[in-house]
Amino acid sequence: AIQGATEVTNNLSAAVPSLRVTVNRGAAAEHGLTEASIGRIVAAALHGTPVGQVTVGSDPYGAVVVAPVTPLSVDELRNLNIGATTLGAVATVDEVATATTIERLDGERVATVSAVPADRDLGGFSRQVTTAVVNAKIPAGTSATIGGASAEQRDAFGQLGLALLAAIALVYLVMVATFRSLVQ
Repeated sequence: AIQGATEVTNNLSAAVPSLRVTVNRGAAAEHGLTEASIGRIVAAALHGTPVGQVTVGSDPYGAVVVAPVTPLSVDELRNLNIGATTLGAVATVDEVATATTIERLDGERVATVSAVPADRDLGGFSRQVTTAVVNAKIPAGTSATIGGASAEQRDAFGQLGLALLAAIALVYLVMVATFRSLVQ
């Protein structure tokens, strides 16, 4: 934890429980099933199957055929009949936590952590954050960068340094032109 950090948020903290069905292709093929057919059967059991429209008066309504019993638990879903077998026999069903949103930057998945320094200067806070990021043990294939106001401040100081060097060079050139000498 970084002292003086307030309003710390991230875009991954809002995970929701969901179900992941991983089809065993070999077991499914033995029963004449494919991943796509299993997906359709599970979707129909959970959400129903759209079959068309019904017009009542002048208003069209979608018609959906729903199963008489909808699986309400992981075990009920595993025991869902799929042809001559059950879902649990041809697939694993796991409850997992997933992000409510997935953000991408240039096609890569990104996670954003934000913090506001409380009663501190931005430079000192940024140095502490940078040290924490450098010392963090992040998984292989991932990277961490500092952005936001800290990055903008760093860029502004870099541009200010370049402007200062250009101003010194310009003053030197004016002096050389005025005195017609490089040394005087």
